[in-house]
Amino acid sequence: MWDSIKQFKNLLQSLEENDIINEDDNNLIDEDDSLEEDDLTAVGSIESINFPIEQRNTGKGQPSAILHMGRPLNNRQQKLLEQLPYYRSEVIVSKNSVNMKDLSALTAYTGDEFALFTKGNERLVVRGNSFMVDIGIEQAMELNSQGYKWSGHTHPGIDENCLMASQGDKEILRCFRQDISYIYNSLGARVEFGKE
Repeated sequence: MWDSIKQFKNLLQSLEENDIINEDDNNLIDEDDSLEEDDLTAVGSIESINFPIEQRNTGKGQPSAILHMGRPLNNRQQKLLEQLPYYRSEVIVSKNSVNMKDLSALTAYTGDEFALFTKGNERLVVRGNSFMVDIGIEQAMELNSQGYKWSGHTHPGIDENCLMASQGDKEILRCFRQDISYIYNSLGARVEFGKE
């Protein structure tokens, strides 16, 4: 059992060294803290739980884990990215095969913007570059006439400024005759924006 405490301390040190936690978080167990046998019985030993957190949540496909920890895209996201290999690439997929969190993960992975348009059970995904998705007024009006709605788009970055809608974003939203759409950042955070 005391080996478990030593392993736990080593785990905390490893997490700190890999910048997963900082020194302030590492005061969970200090050298002079004493743990009683009952303390570990309630939690179980490290050997008995076999690190279930690592097994269940690897961060694969999660925007923040991709950005901060270099985790990979999930299989669905990787397949989508393969269909969008370069700037101005477009693909139509089923509605249940992509969502805005997926596009946020793609933005975290590539540094590019992505836009999502929905019509019935299909979605159109368009890849941009690090500054914009190339959807002009005429193309937006054409998509609207075909029955598409602008579900949202992504902006690379992690701060509040990257979640601000540009004047161009608002002009495109007017073309769809919608009141709102969404902007997601590289962490998966989102804001709603309007045409005004």
